[in-house]
Amino acid sequence: MFPSISPYLFTNVAAMGGLTHMRTLIVPNSFLNSASNSSTTYPSLCGPGAASNWGSSTANKFRVPIGGTIGNIRANFNTTIATGSYELALMVDDVAVLTGTISSGNSLTVTGTYAVTANQSVMFRLVPTGTPTASSQVQVACTFDATESGESLIFSGFNSGTGAGYAPLGASNSSTGTEPESRTYAPTDGVLDDLIVNLSAAPGAGITRTYTLYKNGVATALTVSMTGAGTGEGITWAKISGQNISVAKGDYFTIRGEQSATPATAVAYVALTWIPTILGESWLPVTASSGYSTTDARMSPISGRSDGGRTTSDLVYCVSPVAFTLRKPYAAIPVAPGGTDTRTFAPAIGGVNQTNPDIVLTGAAVTGENSSETLAIAAGDLINWIATPANIPAAISYAAISSVGYIDPI
Repeated sequence: MFPSISPYLFTNVAAMGGLTHMRTLIVPNSFLNSASNSSTTYPSLCGPGAASNWGSSTANKFRVPIGGTIGNIRANFNTTIATGSYELALMVDDVAVLTGTISSGNSLTVTGTYAVTANQSVMFRLVPTGTPTASSQVQVACTFDATESGESLIFSGFNSGTGAGYAPLGASNSSTGTEPESRTYAPTDGVLDDLIVNLSAAPGAGITRTYTLYKNGVATALTVSMTGAGTGEGITWAKISGQNISVAKGDYFTIRGEQSATPATAVAYVALTWIPTILGESWLPVTASSGYSTTDARMSPISGRSDGGRTTSDLVYCVSPVAFTLRKPYAAIPVAPGGTDTRTFAPAIGGVNQTNPDIVLTGAAVTGENSSETLAIAAGDLINWIATPANIPAAISYAAISSVGYIDPI
């Protein structure tokens, strides 16, 4: 895969004085809508997932498509912990490799780093001790430093049913039978490769699950299938590499899941390798469905998925694991505002609208971008998007926003 994209890297090597490795931001939105203070939960690296899966260690695992080092793990609890404690652990192949404990305050930083190899499974584990203070929203984030030059990660996933369904990139808590609601738009140029899918349960004897990356509504060569009973590659996980799907700003992508017959109920978690043309550009996608207002502001995470009906930022916060620059936001909606009506999408820190870099969609516009303004994000900042309508624009059922989180190459 690397030789075919080396022109991108050579350009950046010259520009960056030989620094060629990516530090990828992994900043899912609130991974638990109600963190248990009495039982262990297993959140994934891609958002909250379904509530029914929080207590299952098998239902929240990603496999990483490439090797690298995970570090800068940070958690934010929306309620100050005053009694008891929570232990947060990074789990690799079901073994706790990094741990940290919070017994007071709101913020937890897990020290250390851990190197993972391609195809290993990763997730978080949260263990309460002594009936700690309940916290209804918890955000966890980390970074991933790829072993190979120029490479990065992007996640996806959904609870798979028995029919065709679509999931957006960057989110794990939703799938839909209609493709438009799951579209993820690229805010910058690059390449996608190395599709790897992990199932929480085998399909069953003679039954197959297939997952495919779609680009602009058309199936790509990144597709994998799993068949049969038991465990192992080709049954509960599968991977394909070497396809190098080109990405241009404004392209949209989805993951489609298909099944033969009636497979066992399973959660499917997906990861891909992301190789941006400009080194240092993590892709931060978000899709939000339903609940958008024609009169009042609504909130969505900076990365992940939620419904569009959130009226306060604390319900959709993402916590930043390290300092970075937010730039190149790109937004798409299904129905133009019309006339002089507008919809404005702007980032917020701690619930406060930062104004820029914003995107203003007005009149007949259904897509928009802002490539000229940036926003400095500090480690520990709580960040989200605010969508603000003006003059009662046409109603919309969903919106997609992507942006770049830029960190200098290492």
